[in-house]
Amino acid sequence: KGNQLHELSSLPPFWYRLLNFELQPMYEKRYEYGEQRRQYLLFLQAENRQVEKDHIIIYIHGGAWMLGKPEFFRPNAESFVEQGYGVILPSYRRVPKYSYTDMREDLNEMMRCIQLIIEEHNLHNKKFILGGVSAGGHLAAHWLYNRSALAQCGWSQDRFSGIFMLASPLDLEQMKKTVVLNFYTR
Repeated sequence: KGNQLHELSSLPPFWYRLLNFELQPMYEKRYEYGEQRRQYLLFLQAENRQVEKDHIIIYIHGGAWMLGKPEFFRPNAESFVEQGYGVILPSYRRVPKYSYTDMREDLNEMMRCIQLIIEEHNLHNKKFILGGVSAGGHLAAHWLYNRSALAQCGWSQDRFSGIFMLASPLDLEQMKKTVVLNFYTR
C-alpha cells in the first residue's frame, strides 16, 4: 500500500464499482466543447429538470491529470442533485499527450460551453460552486484564481460562491518529481 503500483492496480476495480453503481433517475446531457474525445462535460439535474438551489456545482474529476472521467463521479453528483443542485462534471485532455497549457485552454472552453447550458436551461440567476478531487481540485483553483482567464471568457470571480478541493495539490514545488508531473508542467 502507498506505492504507485498498488494505487494503479486498485483503480480498475474501484472504477468498475462506480460505473455500475445504481443511480436514481436524473436528467443528464452531454455537451462537447472541442473536437478531442476528452473535451466534453455532463450536465445533471433532477429528473423534473428543476434546479431548486441557487447554485450549480462544477465538480472536476481527479486522476493525476492522466486518468479518470466524469462518469465515475455520477454517484457524487447524485447526492447533490437529490439536494436540488444542478451539477456539471467536466472532462479535459490529459497527460502524457497534453500538458497544463492544453488543460488551461480546456477550462476556458468549458466556461464558454457552460454559458450555453445556462441559456438552454434558463439558469441565469444561479451562481457556481467550483471544485474537484486531486488533480481536479488543482484545475479548479486555476480556474477560479486566474482572473485574466476568467475575464477573457466573460466571467468573473463574482459568479462563484465557493470552492472545494479534496486531496488537491496546490504547490507543485512540494510534490515528488515524477514522470506525470513532468508531462503536466512541460
